[in-house]
Amino acid sequence: MAGAMLTGSVSTTSSAQLPTSRIDVDEPRDIIVTAQRRSERQIDVPAAITSLSGKGFDAADLGDTKAVIRFTPGFSGFAENNFVDGIAIRGIVSNDYGLGGDPSIGIFRDGVHQGRTGSVITTAYDLERVEALRGPQVFLFGRNAISGALAIVTKAPEPDAAEGYVTIRAGTRHRFEVQGAYNAALGDGWALRAAVDRETERGSSQNASFPNAKQLGSRDVAATRVSLLHRGNDTTVRLTGEYDDRELGGTPHRARINDAAVIDLLRELNPQLEIRGGRRDVDSDLSKLRDHSRVGSLTLRIDHDAGSVTLASLTGLRAHRYRYLEDYDGTPLVIDSFGVRQHGDYASQEFTAVSTGKGPLQWAARHFGLP
Repeated sequence: MAGAMLTGSVSTTSSAQLPTSRIDVDEPRDIIVTAQRRSERQIDVPAAITSLSGKGFDAADLGDTKAVIRFTPGFSGFAENNFVDGIAIRGIVSNDYGLGGDPSIGIFRDGVHQGRTGSVITTAYDLERVEALRGPQVFLFGRNAISGALAIVTKAPEPDAAEGYVTIRAGTRHRFEVQGAYNAALGDGWALRAAVDRETERGSSQNASFPNAKQLGSRDVAATRVSLLHRGNDTTVRLTGEYDDRELGGTPHRARINDAAVIDLLRELNPQLEIRGGRRDVDSDLSKLRDHSRVGSLTLRIDHDAGSVTLASLTGLRAHRYRYLEDYDGTPLVIDSFGVRQHGDYASQEFTAVSTGKGPLQWAARHFGLP
């Protein structure tokens, strides 16, 4: 976001033991990742991994998890929208706009595959870390990870601490954001963590064809997450519910008036064609561009320590509604518009068994499916 920004935060803690961070900036060898289904130092993992902590996301004011592309070598295709068709890893990209196509990159949130455009891109708030893996990850992550994977890990409740924080940001174009979380220790190994994020921003571009319409480039985001966790001697159970409502200003296009060949061709359709407005404005036949996703999910994870093996069950329920509309030609002509109206509901179940020993042989087995 261009322009000035003011940030303030308030945090409270009522426990002498603070939750430790997974990322130690001073000791990069101690960065812990779970790319191979077990917690291990990133330096020990035989894979190309870039790990960005939740604190790093917050410090850089990154609005969604797709923004990790900016910090990951070999990744490209970042854009301020909810589409994933243009994300490329090491040159492998899926330019499929269809509702029946999946991207070539796998995006997973707390281990659950995020599915199609409209349900994949979610708000970045109260995260533990994001792991970006380059190269095929089909064995470890399964479906749609031929080029790589993004593994998003949200912060889990901590039974041994009661703490919370609130962060407030304000900037130009009436930008305002409130983000906060609170971790409640309930006793006997139980904990509850609730996190919220609310963001608004006024648009910066006007549509010359509809001067009274809402400015383009706005942002209206509301997200909430509630997690309940119980940690026993050998078994940990976590239930997480999330809801994300992301309404962005859409993708504006403006035809270049100095592109004579294209403009002359378009004037065969309308001899009076002119591109009105200033350099920051558009002149589109659409009164409102759309990029609006609503995603709800419920995730249940059960981990059991069986000595030399960790057994896990991961259940995911997910529903989304998505609408998208843009004007490719960027002119008042009623041509070359693209729209998507998408909705989906699905469930997944996965069982894994992972070795925990330090010996020369490490193994993992998994079984998953969709009904």
